[in-house]
Amino acid sequence: MKRAALLLVALVLAVATPVLGQEIVLEMWDGITASDTEGIDALVAQFNEEYKGRIRVDRTATPWEELYDKVAVSVLAGTPPDIWIMHRENVPAHAMRNLLLPMDQYFEMAGLSDDDFLPGLADGGVYEGRRYGVPLDVHPLLLYYNENHLQEAGIPGPPANAEEHLDYARKLTRRFSEDQIRYGTRIEPWGWLSYTVLRQFGGAAYGGEGYRDVTIISDATMEALQYMYDLEHTYGVSGPSWIVDGNVSMQVSGIWWLSEIQRLRSQGVMNIQVAPGDRIFGSAQPAIFAGSHMFVFPRRPNPDPQKLMAAMEFIKWMGEHAAEWARYGQLPAWRAAAQSREFQSLEDHMKIAFQAFDFPPPVPWGQAHGFIEQMVAQVLSGEAAPGVAMEQAAHALTVYRDDIMREMQEAQGR
Repeated sequence: MKRAALLLVALVLAVATPVLGQEIVLEMWDGITASDTEGIDALVAQFNEEYKGRIRVDRTATPWEELYDKVAVSVLAGTPPDIWIMHRENVPAHAMRNLLLPMDQYFEMAGLSDDDFLPGLADGGVYEGRRYGVPLDVHPLLLYYNENHLQEAGIPGPPANAEEHLDYARKLTRRFSEDQIRYGTRIEPWGWLSYTVLRQFGGAAYGGEGYRDVTIISDATMEALQYMYDLEHTYGVSGPSWIVDGNVSMQVSGIWWLSEIQRLRSQGVMNIQVAPGDRIFGSAQPAIFAGSHMFVFPRRPNPDPQKLMAAMEFIKWMGEHAAEWARYGQLPAWRAAAQSREFQSLEDHMKIAFQAFDFPPPVPWGQAHGFIEQMVAQVLSGEAAPGVAMEQAAHALTVYRDDIMREMQEAQGR
């Protein structure tokens, strides 16, 4: 303990008073490219100004679909960024593949503990007893709805349950002509929306002890698939438009669009409001997908302790400004920010902050939304009947799980 304390003092002093002219430069990669990219840019600029001459963070934004491969290649080449912002659900697989550096000692030396975060959120950065990530935020889905459309249809407010959602979707759907339709709601194969519907019907891709069982074949999955098919084909209340096009009245999507929605509202372009979406599809259980951006350290040869402590200083600073970050379309993971007056004054955020958040299983194969998305796409397109699509998804999920478990066993044997 004494040795650790002395090391902490030495590292803190080194970060606080670097050699004159030798500012610590941290390279950070992330995929925050929706309307919330403005927020991360503003906060990084503010940090750089406050720490001028001591620490500077250079941010590089890359679309998520490209970023993961880019980081993996950089780790193998020995040239990774100092900080990477990744998704909570991907931490287990990347830790298992030895792409991340454990940060336990730096977490502790920075004076952090699980109590600094809302219950259960710090757990998302822990894999097999070691800490690999620190949460920045929580980003759930929520219900966006066009208030003017609801008033026009005589509907008093957003749906609170599945029965109301279907009823309102029917009342809100308008067929102005053969070619012009305004849909009451929008259902689509998109993975996290499909995941949400499946969970509200009580279904899951994996279950059992350690999430080792493939559980996609179930009555719950069949009901969820039939429900999504009926919204689009039987009832005709779901279409391909997006709510900001003005041709959809209700839509479940991510909180990361909230700042853009608020901008449109403030400009008088569109009166889109927000509400919980965790009970509007199925009645088996309240659930809505939630993820979290996690700060991680990609593994590198000969990591620099001074840089790692400087990175932790930046991470703590971001935690102290988490309520400000929330304004750009997130919820705080840090307890102090969530309890702050600044955050609790955000009316839209408080409307959706208490949904039943459903995080993907914390196992390397838990990132199953792509298989759920493909299953739903087959059904909605008419390519496969629900039972056939479900069987195909079960096979793909089994192969995926087995491949990763085999990879885990090989890694443990090395």
